[in-house]
Amino acid sequence: MPGKFLIIDNSKDGVAFDFLLNNKIVQAEFKGKDILFCFDRFLKKLKIKPADITHLGVVTGVGRFTSSRLAATLANTMAYALQIPIISVKPEYNLIEAFAEVKKISVGQFVIPKYSGEANIGKKYDF
Repeated sequence: MPGKFLIIDNSKDGVAFDFLLNNKIVQAEFKGKDILFCFDRFLKKLKIKPADITHLGVVTGVGRFTSSRLAATLANTMAYALQIPIISVKPEYNLIEAFAEVKKISVGQFVIPKYSGEANIGKKYDF
C-alpha cells in the first residue's frame, strides 16, 4: 500500500524532513530553527496538506534538548489530530525500513523524546 510517510529531524542545526510520497523520496532541509514555519514551507513546496500524511516518524536521541522536545511535540500532536501511527527513529534511519516498521504500529501511540545529554538551560552560577 502506498503511503505518505514523513520523518521530522530537528536534531541538527535547522530542520530536515524526509518524505516518502507514494514510493518516491522527497528530502528537504531548512536553516531556520522555527520548526512550524519550516514544516509549513515544506508542505507548501510539495503542495500537500497535513491531512495527506498517513504515517509519521521523528528522530530522537540526539540533538539539542529543546529541539528534541519540539520535534516530538509536533509529531505527537499531528499523530493525535490526524489519527495516524507514529514511531521514533534513530538518526541513521533508513526511510524504507522505518516505513515498514510504522505500518505495524497502531494508531494512538506516541513518541517520548530521548536526549543525548542533560539539559543545559540558563547560566550556571557558583555561589
